[in-house]
Amino acid sequence: MKKLTLITLALVATLAKADPVLLDRSPDAYPTATLLASNSGNWANSRDSQHFADSFSFASGEVLTGMGLYSGSDWGSLGQTVTIQLWADNAGTPGLLLNEFQESISVIDTNGSSSASLINQKYVDFTNPLNLAGSTLYWISMSGGDGSSYSELAMLGLSGSGAPDDGRSFQISGNTPQGFTPVGDASMRLYGHEVPEGGLTVSLLGVAMIGLVSLRRKLAA
Repeated sequence: MKKLTLITLALVATLAKADPVLLDRSPDAYPTATLLASNSGNWANSRDSQHFADSFSFASGEVLTGMGLYSGSDWGSLGQTVTIQLWADNAGTPGLLLNEFQESISVIDTNGSSSASLINQKYVDFTNPLNLAGSTLYWISMSGGDGSSYSELAMLGLSGSGAPDDGRSFQISGNTPQGFTPVGDASMRLYGHEVPEGGLTVSLLGVAMIGLVSLRRKLAA
């Protein structure tokens, strides 16, 4: 029974990240980046206190199905509640809060970090995937807890000439953007897949069909 349970857990872990990596800012992807702050670059990161958003964009429309955040192995646990926030861009800063929801950490692994004893990835599946437009700047954060009490999920900052971007993230307090802070770029991965080709066309066709049916009923009446 124990062996079967382990196999089942391994299968669940594998299925949890079935979609490919769309954005890779893992430590291994930027091996020359500087890990900021003490204790391998971990910054306090809780929904009801300080946490950090970083920007990203895709060339074409994508569907986000999960996210991984990197930090030291002392932080984050399986089943821990985390908050995902997605922000629209406003002249290079987080603007309108587009979406906020809670998920649970389903996988913790060292995929993307060769410093296995120090750094690992905390991964969550999105219950409701996020459909994002192409050529559009967004901001995203993943923090510990649901805002009701302090829950730590440290964030790894990447800085220096080998960092993904400018070595800064945007500090958020609760759900209020505060300003840029030199804690490094958020070390994270975004998972998902392309928007299905013709998906929008099918949706519009469905709306049109509903309209025609409604019109036919009115004419019949």
